[in-house]
Amino acid sequence: MKARKNIFESNFNQPEIKTRNETHLSISGNSIGLKPEDSFNPLINWIHTFKGETLNIDINLDLINCRSVKLLLTAMVTADNNEKIKHKNITWYFKDAEDKELGDMIASNLRNSRFKLFCMN
Repeated sequence: MKARKNIFESNFNQPEIKTRNETHLSISGNSIGLKPEDSFNPLINWIHTFKGETLNIDINLDLINCRSVKLLLTAMVTADNNEKIKHKNITWYFKDAEDKELGDMIASNLRNSRFKLFCMN
């Protein structure tokens, strides 16, 4: 098993995006910065070039702005459409109804992924 690798280092305004091992990716923290492309474009590229059969993605964001939602959706659709990945498992962690609604919206745009909602309360 490989050590954790950060795809993007977090700060208060940007999420932490890291791999836990060869098949597991986590996105956590806040995504409220003015340039979310700085964190999400490397993620989208990483997903696009991912060659494994299974990809597990955990998403646990505290705060997220509209531009980040659009880029996160692009990243999840990129994973969903990557034919090299046979098993796509996405877990959306939510704390309130608004977070759940955002998870539902993302899930509704995915056709080839298993999407789970997990309540943190």
